[in-house]
Order: sequence, then C-alpha cells, then structure tokens
Amino acid sequence: LLLAASLAALSRSNVEVEIQPHGETRVGQPEENGVIEADTLSAHAMRVMHRKVDTNGDGLASMNEFLHFASSMRKAIAARDTPTLLAELDSDKDGELSSEEYIKDIKKWSDHHEPGLDQDKALEFELAKFKAADSDWDGRLCREELPAVFYPETDEGVLRLVVYEAMKQKDRNGDRRLSPEEFAGAEPGEDEEASAELGVTEQEKADFEELDTDADGSLDFEEMAVWESGRFHTIAALKSLFAAADADEDNDLTADELENSRETIAGTEAQYHLMDWAEHHEL
Repeated sequence: LLLAASLAALSRSNVEVEIQPHGETRVGQPEENGVIEADTLSAHAMRVMHRKVDTNGDGLASMNEFLHFASSMRKAIAARDTPTLLAELDSDKDGELSSEEYIKDIKKWSDHHEPGLDQDKALEFELAKFKAADSDWDGRLCREELPAVFYPETDEGVLRLVVYEAMKQKDRNGDRRLSPEEFAGAEPGEDEEASAELGVTEQEKADFEELDTDADGSLDFEEMAVWESGRFHTIAALKSLFAAADADEDNDLTADELENSRETIAGTEAQYHLMDWAEHHEL
C-alpha cells in the first residue's frame, strides 16, 4: 500500500514514472515510445545547479552540500505537488484533507494496483500515517501537513512509522533486526544453509552490505531508515556522479567539472536527480 500511495501522488504530477528494482522510483520525461529520455542538461543548467548546491560559495560543491540540497529538493518538490493533490482528493473543497478522503483515494489505488492485499491491516497503517502527519491533531491535513503522507521521507515522524512497519513485515524471527534474507524478502528454505542462499540476488547482497554500516551482519532500525527514506539511492547516485565528474579526485566538484560530466552521466541515476532539480527550478 505504500507503493500505491506514492503512485497516487506521482500520477498527478506531469511526469512519467518508472518503477525500478530495490525500492527505487525514477521520474523523467516521456518519449513517444514510452522510454524515458536520457537527454543531457544544458551547460547553463549545470552551472546554475552548481551555484545552488554550493551553499558556502567557495566554488566547490561537496558531497555533503549535494546531500543537503537533495534533501531540501525532496521537500520542495513534495510541497509543489500539494495543490494538485488537494484539488484531486479534497472532495468537500474545504482546502484540507480529511482521513475519510485520504482513505477513499488509497482504497481506490490499492484495489487497482495491489490485488490480494490485506486491506484491513493496510488501511490501519495508512490511518496511522495520517495521524502522524496531523501535527496539530485537528483530524485534517492542511497544505503544510499533506506532503508527509505521500512523501514520508519529508517528515521524521511519518518516516519512522514507515520504517517500523517495513521492519515488522520483514522481520520473521522477531529480533528487531533484518538478516540479508529478511531484507530481500527471500522465502525460508528447509534448513538454515538452504535458506541462506535462497532468493537473495547479488545486487541485494551488495545493497545489504552497504547499508550494514556497523558490519554486524544485520540491519537495525536506523540502517533500514536509510533505505526506506530513499537516501540510500540518492547517495549511490551522487557517488556515481563524483566518480564520473571529479577529475582531480579532491572529493569536491567545480562548476567546470560538473558541466564537463554532462555526456558521461547521461542516462544514469545522477542525471535523473539533476533533471528533477533543474525542472523544479525551470532551467
């Protein structure tokens, strides 16, 4: 149902949505054949983006500055979509979203996109999200509160609820940590050795090892939050950007380095992040 809620929001934006493996959602411009374009951004757009990322004005865009900018853009893009969401969902046109209006929309999307779902449990969870987003406890979501239910990564309280639910669904042995098999959603085998190799792809193993920052062989709540928030994929995209663009390998990007990477990063996740940001700023 989390996916249905995200799709419900994204479908109302004027963009093409492509669901990627491992929890990633890619947004870009559609071509006539339905394939997302891999056009490069203009040199001007790259330089403007560099100035916006370089918050201390030293001419160098660091990884931390990129991560901070990415977080601020998530919130800005979510806020931008709020009027469209309200126009679609606010059936009584009072300028706010009631829990009844929210659940009605979620049920519609889950019926179409997630057949076989335990709706009672799922809707209970969605109501909990709604209440977590309702910061003034008035039973309705105003424009400032609304983004949290559709973009949980923009609100700490709603995000923590999402992470808790994700871990509860995956944690088969109830130890409040996720093994590689639990993280991947692999079905248990007849014995421990069989289970260890069943259904976990090489990519999932690599993702797990990257998330497991304390290297204890399991994922705790905070490590899983990096995944559920989308921060994991943002970091991966920015690492690929720096690998392609950081010509002098000083872990900072100059405006020239970012501009010169235009062709190299075309079609990559880093490119899609930059395109989203540039589109938001109308570059």
